[in-house]
Amino acid sequence: MKGMKNVARILVGMCGAFLMALLLQVPAFAATVQVPCNTLSTIGGIQEYINTGGAYASQCNLRLLDQKSDAYSFTIDKEGWVYLKSGCSVNDYTRVTLYYDQACTSEIASATSDKDNVVKAYLAPGTYYYQVERWNGHYYNSEGYDMITTTYIGFIPSENVIKVSKIAYSKNRTYAKVTLALDPAYVSNINNTVGLRKVFGDVPASRLYDNNTWGTSSDDTKIFTRTFKVTQNGTYSVRFTNDVNDEWYVAKATVSGLKGAPKAPVIKKCKIGTKIVSGTAPKNTKVVVKVKNKTYRAKCNKSGKWKVKVKAKLKSGQKVTAYTVNLYGAKSAVKSKFASRK
Repeated sequence: MKGMKNVARILVGMCGAFLMALLLQVPAFAATVQVPCNTLSTIGGIQEYINTGGAYASQCNLRLLDQKSDAYSFTIDKEGWVYLKSGCSVNDYTRVTLYYDQACTSEIASATSDKDNVVKAYLAPGTYYYQVERWNGHYYNSEGYDMITTTYIGFIPSENVIKVSKIAYSKNRTYAKVTLALDPAYVSNINNTVGLRKVFGDVPASRLYDNNTWGTSSDDTKIFTRTFKVTQNGTYSVRFTNDVNDEWYVAKATVSGLKGAPKAPVIKKCKIGTKIVSGTAPKNTKVVVKVKNKTYRAKCNKSGKWKVKVKAKLKSGQKVTAYTVNLYGAKSAVKSKFASRK
């Protein structure tokens, strides 16, 4: 019986230790206050918003050194630039920091509450957090003294500066033309120093400045007009840069329904002394054959076979060319073969 009691005590102790370990693993999140994030003008930005009486996002009073505010959260539903600007009632003795996480441990950017300082970051859609901290200013009693910090938040969606205005497909659906629209006021404000690069794929916001992603070592990804042609289904990312500031933007175009070119035909028979040229190709395509400036057409059957009868018997070394055309009018590469005795 005594042994059973000892076992029970051990089990209770183990359970207590296990529960304590679980509690230690739970992050102690700061209290979170949801605040609005206002859309800004592409020209005036956050300062214009403040100067014209825009509402502040939060206000806190940090009376003691190293005191921190609650964690404030806001949500953006589009990709773009986020701006935070704080003003402190006493010098610049507070700091505002932008975070990825509710626990306020994964920092994005920060700045002291000076009139010229702005926290800014190019972010993907999602929920983000910020916190205000008293980092300077002595106090002479346990109660400290008032240090009120007012914070404004603003957002410029990327699509307000550059967006895809049109995707036009060719009649045969073999290519599409993507047209971009740029905010004319913003373009004028940056002295028309527009730089555009296009890459295939959905580039995340975190790679806005990544040179490898955007292929900046060559001109292959450059776009010299605001309309570009694509032949592959998928998402294309276009980065808009300028020579005036580092606030660049990205537009994305998703192209679907393009029909690729068919496979080229195989010329199997073009024997000297005969009038028959035959081979294989994708089923239900048309095959166009050329011999000595004459053009012949055949339809490839369900078995993938085709043949044409040419006007004159093939001669030694005579060149025969052929290509396929699918239902959408897309053409394959041209294949050729010389007439032989085989």
